[in-house]
Order: sequence, then C-alpha cells, then structure tokens
Amino acid sequence: MKKLWMRLCQMHGRKELSAEHLSFGQLTIKRFCRDRWAVFGCIVILAVLCIVLAAPVICEYKPETIDKSMIRKAPGEGHILGTDDYGRDVFSRLVYGGRVSMAVAVCATALQLFFGIVLGSFAGYFGKWVDSFIMRVADVFMCFPFYIIAVCLAAILGPGLRNTIIILGFLGWPSLCRMVRAEILSIKENDFIMAAKSLGLSSGEIMFRHILPNVISPIIVSATLSVAGAIMSEASLSFLNLGVKIPQPSWGNMLSSAQSMNTLINEWWRWVPPGLCIIIVILSINYIGEGLRKAMTPKAGE
Repeated sequence: MKKLWMRLCQMHGRKELSAEHLSFGQLTIKRFCRDRWAVFGCIVILAVLCIVLAAPVICEYKPETIDKSMIRKAPGEGHILGTDDYGRDVFSRLVYGGRVSMAVAVCATALQLFFGIVLGSFAGYFGKWVDSFIMRVADVFMCFPFYIIAVCLAAILGPGLRNTIIILGFLGWPSLCRMVRAEILSIKENDFIMAAKSLGLSSGEIMFRHILPNVISPIIVSATLSVAGAIMSEASLSFLNLGVKIPQPSWGNMLSSAQSMNTLINEWWRWVPPGLCIIIVILSINYIGEGLRKAMTPKAGE
C-alpha cells in the first residue's frame, strides 16, 4: 500500500504529498488503507457480496429444491456441502441465505438511519420541548432489552422477511438518534451557523447544507457497525423461528434447522458453514467500522 501511495505521488509530480495538500476524503482513504485489518475486512465483504450476487450462476441447485433420495447426505456426490433434512443442497441455501441476511441487514440499517438522523436532527437543532419529547421516546425504547421487545413484536407481526426488516429498523434508531443529537448540539452554536441564520437561510437549508455534512463521519461509522448488529439480530430471530420463514433460506434459520443433538454431532456441514459465515462477516464489518472510526478521527488516525 505504501508503494502504491508513492507511485501515486510520482504520477502527480511530487515526491511526497503532505497532509496539507489532501482533502478530508483523500486523507481518510490514506489513513484507512494503512489499517490492514480494515482493508482485509473490505476484501472479505466484497468477496461475500460477489458470491451472493452471483448465486444463480455458481449454484447448481435451487435452495428450495427437495430431493428425498439425497436426505442428510455428507459433502460429496454432487453436493459440495451436503444436504439437509429434505435433501436440499446446503451450499445453495448458504449462498442464497447470505443474500437474504445481507439484504435484511442493509434495509434495516437504512430504516435506522432514516429515523435516527431525522429525529436526532430535530431534537438537536430545535431543542426545548421537541428535544425533550424525542429523547423521552428514545429512553422508552432503550430501557427495555432489545431481544425481548424484538421477540414480542415478531410474535405479534408474525415471522417473515419484511417484518424482520421493520422490527430491526424500528428498534435500532435510538442510539443513532442520540449520537446525531449530541453532534448537532456541539455544532449549531458555531459562528458559521450563526452567520447562516443572519443571512436568512431557512432551518431546512441550515440543517441539510451546513449541519448534517459536518456530522456525516460518525453517521457512516455508526451505520457500518449497525449492519453487523442487524446481521446478528436477524440470525437470532431466525434461529428462534421468528425471523425469515423457511423454506426461504437465511443463515439464522439454517442454524435453527440444525439444532438437534444428532445434527450437531454427526452432521457438521449443516451448522458449521452458516455459523462461520456469520462470524466472518460480522468480524469483517467490525474491522471496517473500526478502521473508518480511526481514519475519520484525526487523533486516532495519525
């Protein structure tokens, strides 16, 4: 990476580019690329995304296809990761399940960002009773254990892909909301905000053009870590049969279908691959989030 950086410097006719000549984005990328674990996490996530998106090409079998003559077969005989209770190909279900788990995580994080940024911005900028009301609502959400409320909502709404996304998105916004509120409270009294108000700019213009661009860094870091949390939460709900419904595969319900003692002892191919996928993806996303935090925080990145 250092050689690549020096090469880029030579292409620009400079022996070395100092921090003074770099924009915030360029400096962030430079710091991020110094973190080997963060770069490794990016490579792993990109590889996983390429595999799950290419599922129709690389999977010989459909994930829902049942073959009663191939029930509980060990890896081999045309099934590189064996089959499950219904003769379904485990590799196909693993790849298509990765699609579902990643889609749930991204969509749920998008909902969390929407609620967290909107409500946090209103609370931090307008203050007074608006701030008090939103923060008390956030306190109510945060005072109950996440999984207890998630299980109750899943039992009421019923399992399913859409309901899982709604539950995770609806319950995950308070921490982001508090973070956005705190950042805005520290920015809104700055001179450039006062100048914008004196020029007659509307609250919306000040919010979207001057305040939110200055809090985008912690939002990006929080969103990255929220994706990892959403993958874990989806797997937990699906493991309890309250998330993604079978026969639609996900890493969580693959683990759920393999929880008998006989399967754990004698059929490792049904629970080891999805468990490893969850661990590897979550660790990689956490490495990326930590790398972004260091890269976007000057004192931490240097």
